[in-house]
Amino acid sequence: MAININQYPNGTVIVAGYNPIEYSLDSTNVAQTNFQFVCDVYPAGATAPTRLKQPANPTNNYCVFDIQSVVKSYLGRDRWGYSDTAWNTCTNSFNNFTVKFGEEYGASSAITVYPNLTTHSSLYAVNGSFDFFDFVNVPYKTNQLLNSTRKFLTSRSSVNVTIDEKYQLYVLNGTSGASQAYNVVCKSYNSAGTLQQTLEFGTDQPYQTKVQRVCVGAYDLNNLTGSETRYSITTAQPFVTSSIAYYDVYICNSSKTQISETKRFYVVNDCNPHTTYKLIFQNKYGGYDGFKFYSASDKVTNVTRLEMKKRLGAWSGTAYQYNFTDRGRTNYSNLVQKGMHMRSDWLTESESTWLEELLTSTDVLLEDSTNGAYIPVVITSNTYNEKKYSKDGLFNIEIDIEYSVNSISQTW
Repeated sequence: MAININQYPNGTVIVAGYNPIEYSLDSTNVAQTNFQFVCDVYPAGATAPTRLKQPANPTNNYCVFDIQSVVKSYLGRDRWGYSDTAWNTCTNSFNNFTVKFGEEYGASSAITVYPNLTTHSSLYAVNGSFDFFDFVNVPYKTNQLLNSTRKFLTSRSSVNVTIDEKYQLYVLNGTSGASQAYNVVCKSYNSAGTLQQTLEFGTDQPYQTKVQRVCVGAYDLNNLTGSETRYSITTAQPFVTSSIAYYDVYICNSSKTQISETKRFYVVNDCNPHTTYKLIFQNKYGGYDGFKFYSASDKVTNVTRLEMKKRLGAWSGTAYQYNFTDRGRTNYSNLVQKGMHMRSDWLTESESTWLEELLTSTDVLLEDSTNGAYIPVVITSNTYNEKKYSKDGLFNIEIDIEYSVNSISQTW
């Protein structure tokens, strides 16, 4: 008996959990009666494997198993926590699983299963979801930490932050040693591009902790306590002041070698007459991004009314009387849905491209600084137009959101 694995999922060890995760197989026993390939999927944390079966393709006698439906059920979400500081693990955002292949065949009255004839282990699934063109180009191939070209888990090219703003970047950890996250390095600059300070702090998570997130908003960096692992700063806090024009963030290994791209944060003033609102959303990589809407936004309340009708008048002894207060139509229940029409400031072309992920995200939250929380909301806008300077000039976006829970009104 011989089972051969001809192809792993996209030829890599990091896969997107919401895209196809396929194995191509063949066997020397496909001519046997009632032959089927057997696939046992062992996600980390599962008490027992999930078994899949499939006959050979009648044209070429090969078989393709897509185990995505099994793997994605073991993936969750790791949103920003309002009180998060420094490094944080994202254990819900990935899963390490093993796949064992076998076969079964025999007379209908005595089919025998021959499991575990060959194994593929140490495959990691991350809770990303990519469109077709990204998927065929092998997701995550440029994200896992290794050198200064490796990307954070975001499509955002640069970030605008205010001094009081929180922000997090998600990291896909490397294999071990030279490609393992060790420290985050932050360097601040004035408007002339002169280096002002260097700030560092570290993580002691093992390389098997594949997805991690680091708090690198101006507020986050200014509120580090100094007790963080390997904390150091050139002079003293605050790291980001009004004289800082921007700061750069990257990840290094234990040898101080840069193993991620450099992400630039521009420090901007939140001096406008409107209330600003910030949305947090899960992006296609499985991490979370944030975006502030600076222009005037309108709060909206939609009411769905349920009503009944009754006959006017009432008996009073032997008389049937009418009163000015008689109600013929009555709202016996109102469903109140609150939301907002939000407008952004002027956008760059790269921001316009990136923000499509906000409109297509299935997990969007509104920052509520009053209650210190991120509140789930639903985007109700159904169309997104990517803009270009050549045809649109200056442009922004407008979207509609609703809170994910309804308000309560009095009922009859």
